[in-house]
Amino acid sequence: MRGSEIFREYIWLVDLIWRAGRITFEEIQARWLRSSLSDGRPLARSTFNRHRAAIEDIFDLNIDCDRRDNAYYIANADTLGDNSVIRWMAQNLSVQTLLSDSRAIYDRILLEPVPTGGEMLGEVIEAMKQGRKIRVVYKKWEEPEREYLLEPYCVKLFKQRWYLLGRRGEGPLQIFSFERIASVTIDEESFTLDPGFDAETYFAEYFGATTGMGAELATIRLRAYGRDRYYLRDLPMHPSQRFVEEGDIYWEFELRLRPTPDFMAAILSRGGWVQVVSPEWLADEIRERAQFMLDAIDEMKE
Repeated sequence: MRGSEIFREYIWLVDLIWRAGRITFEEIQARWLRSSLSDGRPLARSTFNRHRAAIEDIFDLNIDCDRRDNAYYIANADTLGDNSVIRWMAQNLSVQTLLSDSRAIYDRILLEPVPTGGEMLGEVIEAMKQGRKIRVVYKKWEEPEREYLLEPYCVKLFKQRWYLLGRRGEGPLQIFSFERIASVTIDEESFTLDPGFDAETYFAEYFGATTGMGAELATIRLRAYGRDRYYLRDLPMHPSQRFVEEGDIYWEFELRLRPTPDFMAAILSRGGWVQVVSPEWLADEIRERAQFMLDAIDEMKE
């Protein structure tokens, strides 16, 4: 059996047990025979046990059995919730397995484009694993290409774009968009990651991938109207978001972050259905940006 097929079986099994919570081998067998992976062949218990061992080795997920009712479950299911990489990989590969079982209706399943810059992601991640610097040829908009020797600290996926957080020499950490990277080469020179660096903590006070820019940490209250109340509740804009007040026609939410331009753009994209209540300076900034957009439209009409 090809490695890719075995890997699909791992993902199928993790997804099935994770969503079921608890499931017996007989129930797994029944679901297996209904899937396209089985090709009509039953799942041997010895194969199932080998898959369990491989899944623990690859994903650090322990599929255990409760002998009281012979039900299988993920003993450390909190790993999926705590580890964003494992969770993202499991969810995306689960969707991939689901889609592979739905070839007859491909024309009725519409997807967004895959993230850009993925072709260079492997080189960057390999350098991160080896603790090696990378040489990056970078072209920022209309500026000429430049080559940088960077310490690759982490990568971040945001709105279908990959970003690299890296350091040049003794300077501060900077964000580089994969879309503007022309080439990546792993350098022979090694580096030591700052022992106090934590990627999740670094981005915790920001909306997306844009950092720095002098934005001060602020407690922001948003007021959402209409359907945007539910959108904001179901898809929070930031991990710090919490519900604080319900009015007759609006809900208010509070966030704690540094309002960089990408956050302001996200507010403006709501078309007035989400408004900044406080701080006042941010509400004024949003209004100024909205007025600038209106003035620009008027100028184009003239």
